[in-house]
Amino acid sequence: MKQIFLINPVAGTGKLVSVMKTIDEIKQDEDVIIYTKAPKDALDIVPRYPHCRIYSIGGDGTLNEVVNGLLDNQELIVIPNGTGNDFSKGIYAQKDPIQALTYYATRKSHPVDLLSVNGHRYINSACFGLDSDTANHVHDHKLTKYLPHKCAYILGALIEYFKYPYHEVCVKVDGKEVYQGKVTLFAVNNGQYYGGGLSLTHRAKIDDGLMDVCIVKKKSKWVIPFYIPCFLQHRLDEKPFCDYYQAKEVEVHMKEKYACNVDGEIVEAKDFYFRVLKGKAKVVL
Repeated sequence: MKQIFLINPVAGTGKLVSVMKTIDEIKQDEDVIIYTKAPKDALDIVPRYPHCRIYSIGGDGTLNEVVNGLLDNQELIVIPNGTGNDFSKGIYAQKDPIQALTYYATRKSHPVDLLSVNGHRYINSACFGLDSDTANHVHDHKLTKYLPHKCAYILGALIEYFKYPYHEVCVKVDGKEVYQGKVTLFAVNNGQYYGGGLSLTHRAKIDDGLMDVCIVKKKSKWVIPFYIPCFLQHRLDEKPFCDYYQAKEVEVHMKEKYACNVDGEIVEAKDFYFRVLKGKAKVVL
């Protein structure tokens, strides 16, 4: 199968030169190397290469574009070469992009679920609440630019939480209303990790035909910092103020138009409709 190496040159692990050397070692004459030049490039490029194996070489944003352009007859290899790489953290043994290139080049693909929100496909995480506000604005703060992604996310969350207005949501899971009220954190995920390695949905599996939903109800702002250790240890969902669901369909209704963060992209609406696209993507694992 012909291989397409789709590279985001500005995604940031600082290993691009080494990545290119490794690609030169494994590529065949018919294979193609393409660099993205602007946002949404991958979305346009991927459908031009049917019946090919697509290497998404970048971060979660690059992967999101690839997923939305992916055809049913293509295979996907995710090479973690961005800042967060949250999707790959939950499924790949090889976290280093150089090792991943050589290891996964000879592996077989497996059917993996995708999720859809208002027609926009994603493979990892969609969030509302403080987590979404943080993801949408984490790079607005000067200090976060000089920190590792996980630390930047936590610092961004602490900055954002002082002005966080506690968004009110109405949530339906498989047709049944399960919560109406204000939230601190709220995620509808396919994968286990988001925010640079944090997890609200550590029970999630990418091939079970279900999305994992975690709602962290409103907590007083002076209390939130005390729960950061639980968040870092992936145990926040065990607390009594958290509700956890697995579902095939989810509805989220807001009083005002809201910017939901979907694998680094913003989807704006008042009403959000999520569904599982079971086995939609062929991912090399």
